[in-house]
Amino acid sequence: METPGRRKIKAANVRGIGLIRSVDDINNIVLAQSGGTPVFLKDVGQVGVDHAPPLGTAGRDDDSDVVEAIVLMRRGEKTLEVIKRIETKVDEINKSGVLPDGVQIKPYYDRRELINLRTNTVLHNLLFGILLFFVIQYLFLGNLRSAIIVSASIPVALFFSILIMYLRGD
Repeated sequence: METPGRRKIKAANVRGIGLIRSVDDINNIVLAQSGGTPVFLKDVGQVGVDHAPPLGTAGRDDDSDVVEAIVLMRRGEKTLEVIKRIETKVDEINKSGVLPDGVQIKPYYDRRELINLRTNTVLHNLLFGILLFFVIQYLFLGNLRSAIIVSASIPVALFFSILIMYLRGD
């Protein structure tokens, strides 16, 4: 960890539940032995109590120190409903005064944008496909009425497949 105006510090976390009660206990931890002589932690470094060093950083735009969180959705949940529940909970937390002054939860990536983009892409491709299919049918059949009837099968089939998925709860 590089600290401004200081030398480089190497840190290690030591865990000894119920065994360590003071800094002296940490200083007297045996690291190794050399020729039958124990090498204590105090022989190779300094032990101190300080704030926890930041182990990772997250930044956004010009702010180099932000807290980042990810919300995971359970399998089988409906994305737009989950997003609405998350927004409701975030608004509740932001307005409740639980967070320190000046701190707010702000979304960084909203999956709704991706869903809307993909939905629009599917609708665009569907309409383009129907139109292309109609033109090809008209060119090969040479009959407008037959081309319309055959081309109508695509949206009807899609409508029934969506209806079945909706009735199944998918």
